Amino acid sequence: MTTSAPAPAAANAQTGLSPMTPEQHAAFAEACLGLRRARRAAGVATFSGWTLALFGAFSVLGGIWDPFSLGVGIALCVLAWSEFKGASAVRAFRPRGSRRLVLNQLAILGMILVYAGVGLWNTLSTTPPGLEPTGEAQVDRVLGDVAGLTRMIGVGIYGSLLALGVPLQLLMAAYHARRGRQLARRVEQTPTWIVDLARAA
Repeated sequence: MTTSAPAPAAANAQTGLSPMTPEQHAAFAEACLGLRRARRAAGVATFSGWTLALFGAFSVLGGIWDPFSLGVGIALCVLAWSEFKGASAVRAFRPRGSRRLVLNQLAILGMILVYAGVGLWNTLSTTPPGLEPTGEAQVDRVLGDVAGLTRMIGVGIYGSLLALGVPLQLLMAAYHARRGRQLARRVEQTPTWIVDLARAA
């Protein structure tokens, strides 16, 4: 970070000993305007964190008798915690928070691939519960039609998850990577006292 602007003014502003000069006010306002994108990125990550936490909680509650769903729910809650940590770091104008968020998006992407892959495998390779053949031709024909419809719905759900989730997470990873580079440049170009003051605000 550059230290071209006088640091004592920041200390005086924080302690209330004397106000900043108009020039220092202008420099501080300009720097805060440049750092505003980091605040927006932190807001996006916070929203994502709450979304992950919500889905994780529902998965845990619904997975009491299903180890796979329980594991997915716990993993989502861990990812939500990591998303909040990354958002907090970005909000404090620390570029490492953006790197954490990028890795988090890739981890979410991996979870989507695993979850959708397992779901597709189970949908296509097993008979839905309650629709097993009975040995009666007419009944089995009806059950077969229902099972086929169930499989088609399952393929649609998991296929949509892959079609929407994969590009979304790649875009989110690229978004946080770009914001991280912008934040690192801005912090490097901004006087240290201004960054410290912005973090304390």
